[in-house]
Amino acid sequence: MNWRPVVLAAAVAAGLGAGPARAQSKDDRELLSYVLTMDKVQRLSNAAKGLHELEKRHPEMASEHAGNQSIDAMVRNLQRYPDAVAVLNRNGIPPREYAVGFLTLIQSTMAVGLKRAGTFPSYPPELAAMVSKTNLAFVEQHYAEIKKLLPDWSSEPDETR
Repeated sequence: MNWRPVVLAAAVAAGLGAGPARAQSKDDRELLSYVLTMDKVQRLSNAAKGLHELEKRHPEMASEHAGNQSIDAMVRNLQRYPDAVAVLNRNGIPPREYAVGFLTLIQSTMAVGLKRAGTFPSYPPELAAMVSKTNLAFVEQHYAEIKKLLPDWSSEPDETR
């Protein structure tokens, strides 16, 4: 999967730098209620790395995941590839938990990173509609550890351009 669009969608969905808070969708509520732990972060990271390697061998996977999709659509796309489901199973993560957990992890880590970089002095109020205070506190506490676990694909060419 090409995660650049997912990361961008997560930032937009989180309302970072956006105007007034918007009504919460089913997906928003699901992301907000997901609780991160270091065990989950480790499993999500390992699964993401495995899926990324799989995508290198099956580039057609990337084209199917471009754009802002619902969680249901992301899950359906994952389930279309038995190898992708096998990667998730090896990491003890069902497809839906992977989609929700990885988006939650990215949103929370981006919000904390932006705050640490001085983009905003405190979390914007509209962020509370998307990222739980519990997850923000968790990521703040484990930021260095989480950053080491998250894949860095920024140096790789973006085939979607």
